[in-house]
Amino acid sequence: MSDQMQTPNLTGQPVRRARYSDAKRITYGLLWAGWTALLTVAAFIGLFSGQIVGGLFALVLAALAGRYDYRIWTWQARRLLFFILW
Repeated sequence: MSDQMQTPNLTGQPVRRARYSDAKRITYGLLWAGWTALLTVAAFIGLFSGQIVGGLFALVLAALAGRYDYRIWTWQARRLLFFILW
């Protein structure tokens, strides 16, 4: 039931519907997986090149992005956030 919301229909019976489509979930999941991988690589590059604070900050951001990505894949995310930098 965690992947669906319940809304009443005209007869008063609850109708289950998905919060967002599978295609949207896969797209956003892959986007956030990419951010997680990029931030993890940046964290290790920063740590091994002597930039300890920057590397640790990138590692924390990678953990947060990974957690959100996990929530997307397991239908626990209430909203899908689109985050990309140009």
